[in-house]
Amino acid sequence: MLCGYADSKHLMLEEQVAIFLYTCVTGLSICHVGEHFQHANSTISIYFQHILNTLSLPPFHTKYVRLPQEGDLVPNYIKDNKKLYPFF
Repeated sequence: MLCGYADSKHLMLEEQVAIFLYTCVTGLSICHVGEHFQHANSTISIYFQHILNTLSLPPFHTKYVRLPQEGDLVPNYIKDNKKLYPFF
């Protein structure tokens, strides 16, 4: 269970998160992701939105996401990596 979000009638929570992560990492279209997971495009879209909302709204967001505060230092491993800094 992910902050009140659990398996649905059609997809286990693990597959829902996998669809979300795969889509975010690859940047592929819903059509390609649907083909990869062998689900309809509407199913991919629905569960992507469900996980996105779960991660960006309370209680998950307020419990696990901490935005940097003014005066927080950037860790050296981020500051010294040109792929990460100034993005993180």
